[in-house]
Amino acid sequence: MTLSPDSYGFLASIFLVMYMLVGGHKSFAGPIIGAGLLYSIPEIFRRLGTAAPLVLGVVMLIVVYLMPEGLAGLYDQLKGQLLKSREERVAKMLLETKGLSKAFGGLRAVANLDMQVAEGQIVGLIGPNGAGKSTVFNLITGVLRPTSGQIVFDGTDITTKKAHATAKLGIGRTFQSAYLFPDFTVLENLVAASFLHPRCGFWEATLRTPGYKRKEAGKLERAKEILKFVGLEPMKDELAKNLPHGYQKVLGVARALAVKPKLLLLDELVAGMTSEEIAFSLDVFTKIREQGVAILLIEHNLEFMTLCDRVFVLNFGHKIAEGTPSRGTRRCRCL
Repeated sequence: MTLSPDSYGFLASIFLVMYMLVGGHKSFAGPIIGAGLLYSIPEIFRRLGTAAPLVLGVVMLIVVYLMPEGLAGLYDQLKGQLLKSREERVAKMLLETKGLSKAFGGLRAVANLDMQVAEGQIVGLIGPNGAGKSTVFNLITGVLRPTSGQIVFDGTDITTKKAHATAKLGIGRTFQSAYLFPDFTVLENLVAASFLHPRCGFWEATLRTPGYKRKEAGKLERAKEILKFVGLEPMKDELAKNLPHGYQKVLGVARALAVKPKLLLLDELVAGMTSEEIAFSLDVFTKIREQGVAILLIEHNLEFMTLCDRVFVLNFGHKIAEGTPSRGTRRCRCL
């Protein structure tokens, strides 16, 4: 048995290159994969006769353009993208409740709630009065302890943590009522809410050390910056009790921002506001969103909820729907 140079002509050389290109030239396994897939192809191309080189050239151009690193490289790319996508999803998940429940005697205010809020996302929590929305807020912030279930915030289990601990981790909230210091000025209210950043030790405060004074000066400047951010700077010397209702609620938002939140919980922000105050609050809301702070929002103003990325609908403590704002508000209108 003899080998003839004619057995390895131009067509055979092209196929050897094809094996490498299709399989991938950057790995040992690539040409083997290419040869395995293209083993029967030469016979097909031989039937094309003189047109075979032209067809092979077109195929090679397509392969080089679509898969420059071959099948082996394509596999590595897809695997990397899937892993990256999974890591990004995990990294972006800021708040997650798993089977969260709260019972007051025989009444289940919240029942097996699974909910997620990603970093920078605005999520709405809607439903009729008594649906359990504010109870969810109280569970997340540590005001109430769940009967069962789990709450994970920024990778930390906060199910049993107290309110001061959740605030320290980066959860700020407002209430349906503003809960201000009525006889403090607007600026003093904000300084009082700035106890976490920066923190002062007992002896620092007692001895009034230079470090303490610097921190207090920093708190004052930070408070002024926040007031400017939310548009209340012109009212900084006004007593909180003298502010109109809508502006009191905006001051409540400013106090929540003083804890430098990663997640901001807003409980019926625009309830009871005039149209002018709603417009003012909407401007503040937009600014906060632009800062990348994640927001979990309870609101009965369904038009306001259209600003959300996702909504969850509660009824008698049960989640009955989740999805886009349009889907959620339609379901809520049916209740």
